Amino acid sequence: AVGFYLSAHPLDAKTEQLQKMGVTPFSQVPSKLARQSSGRVSMAGILIRKQERVSAKSGNKFAFLQLSDATGVYEVMIFSETLARCREFLVPGTALLVSADGEVKEDEVRFLGQRIVPLEEAVAHKVRELKIHVDGSEAVQRLHDVLATTEQGNVKIHLYAHVNDNIAEIELKGRYIIPSDMMSILQKTAGFVKYSES
Repeated sequence: AVGFYLSAHPLDAKTEQLQKMGVTPFSQVPSKLARQSSGRVSMAGILIRKQERVSAKSGNKFAFLQLSDATGVYEVMIFSETLARCREFLVPGTALLVSADGEVKEDEVRFLGQRIVPLEEAVAHKVRELKIHVDGSEAVQRLHDVLATTEQGNVKIHLYAHVNDNIAEIELKGRYIIPSDMMSILQKTAGFVKYSES
């Protein structure tokens, strides 16, 4: 309810990928802006709450977004144009990639959002190779079922099957578009071990 997770944060599994994408953890933003009072930063976060308001002067809507990453909770303000572009996916619990102008005022960092997209969508455009480790046929079947409904894309998939003390590597034919929910589906499937992206 307040943005803190009792176990692992949902973004922990994407730490390496976020680093490659140049995403700055919230806790590191102040030091990044230390040499200047303002600057553009790219951050990722799970949306906790959206509060829409109406400007008394212009009558336009704007919003305050409260987000959480593994290092803390922060707030981003967005104006009407940005709000209109991303309203459909501003749903609590959604992982977002936020490009914002950060400004330090009175020892507090304030963010004005310029571009917001679903994190899964942004990551999908960056991934070129996916390595999936499984230990059991159920995860393999689930992977097959998900990929059977996708179109050809740019991602090469390597499947690593753990059999006793051996690991068999299988390179799947073709290249795929990875559905945004595929990895969350696999993670809930018996026999799934881990995955990595590059």
